[in-house]
Amino acid sequence: MKLKIIAVLFGLTPFLQFFARGWIYFLVTLPIYIVAYYFFKKKEHINFVIYSGVLIVAQAVAYIIGISFFLVFAYVLMVAFLMFIASKDSLRYNDLKNFLKENKMNPENYIFEMCFYGQGEIGNLEEVRNLQSVILAMGKNGIAINMQIDKKQINRFISKKEIVDFGVFKFEKDQEFYYARIRDMFWPQRKIINLHKPKLETYGFAVRLDDETLSFYEEANIIFKISDTMEKYR
Repeated sequence: MKLKIIAVLFGLTPFLQFFARGWIYFLVTLPIYIVAYYFFKKKEHINFVIYSGVLIVAQAVAYIIGISFFLVFAYVLMVAFLMFIASKDSLRYNDLKNFLKENKMNPENYIFEMCFYGQGEIGNLEEVRNLQSVILAMGKNGIAINMQIDKKQINRFISKKEIVDFGVFKFEKDQEFYYARIRDMFWPQRKIINLHKPKLETYGFAVRLDDETLSFYEEANIIFKISDTMEKYR
């Protein structure tokens, strides 16, 4: 119930136009929308739906009473649409949490991360393209994975006893020569920070079972977070 109230409060941000108009409103609300996304990301799907719905209603009221204008209306509609799209990911979190409950495990005792998954150890960056997005839950009893197979959500639990070993691994790719462009002065490319390196380095996380190896891939900070969590429950 508390989360639903928070979702409603976040959704009332269009009424900040009583105090901030134009570009000031954009600058004030953008951080709020970003915080709201990360706050509700791993929560129940309904919170995203409530948030998106209240946003649209509040903005419509603000527009009708004359404290808003069309450009802001379009901006809020876009935010509401993106939040609604994001709610599909929260559905997957919900599905995995319900799976844990059905198997008599408390989801509150698990740490959840969204990452990419594949069977077998990743040998190079090219193989990353074949990985699929999954929700990974880690706890003292083992790990649970939510994946999509043939447009169906499949949940799998791997007990701690089944895990033989796990750890972070590194793989590399030759650095492609990059010609800097004028636009990079205004919209820097992420690859610029790696121009001095002859090879691109990234990390994955592997879980070895008796008869297979599971690999997970994401940005390095997420991979090391997964590693620290797994070590915590070792």
